[in-house]
Amino acid sequence: MDKYIGFDVDSKKTVACVIQKGERDRYTTFKTDIGQMKSFLQQQRRPGEKMNLTFEISGQAGYIYDSLLNLIDGIAVKGTQRSLNTFANFLVFINPCY
Repeated sequence: MDKYIGFDVDSKKTVACVIQKGERDRYTTFKTDIGQMKSFLQQQRRPGEKMNLTFEISGQAGYIYDSLLNLIDGIAVKGTQRSLNTFANFLVFINPCY
């Protein structure tokens, strides 16, 4: 079963949301640090699951993208929007059947 993860990254903290069909959405907050992000993604990995990640573009987006690319199956860096629908749009983009 696919797992969809969204990161809301700011200079001090990252809020992660994990969405997986048939399960409750889960949220967690951790320090904005590549090591913390990698650790979080490694903890989420389960055999047979595909993991997809999205986060908003920022000054550090390229570095985050390059650092996490080999830990996940799909990645999307989205432009800044004044809408809470960014993650929902990502879900439809990655999996139109969601």
